[in-house]
Amino acid sequence: MTLRAAREQSGKTQAQVAKEAKISEAQYQNIEYGKNTPSVTTAIRIAGALGSTVEALFGAATPAIGETPGGNRANQEDLQGYNTTANTSLSRGTQEEPSGAGG
Repeated sequence: MTLRAAREQSGKTQAQVAKEAKISEAQYQNIEYGKNTPSVTTAIRIAGALGSTVEALFGAATPAIGETPGGNRANQEDLQGYNTTANTSLSRGTQEEPSGAGG
């Protein structure tokens, strides 16, 4: 189900969903029109506002491992770098502070 279809099914306006998701109406519109991708937090808030799940609203657009957004197979070198970065981030479970940040 598309984001627009879910919103229309809920009977809410873009402004109502945006307000419930604590984002601007313009930001919501850009997400609904596919111009921007929401952060995880924003996706969760939108799903909550629409009484849906993140997977139902945004999951279908996520390319499978080994697929690029255009549907082409990524080369092994691209995947290797991606997987290393993803695994490192996930295994740490924390975000690094920007260089020079206090502490």
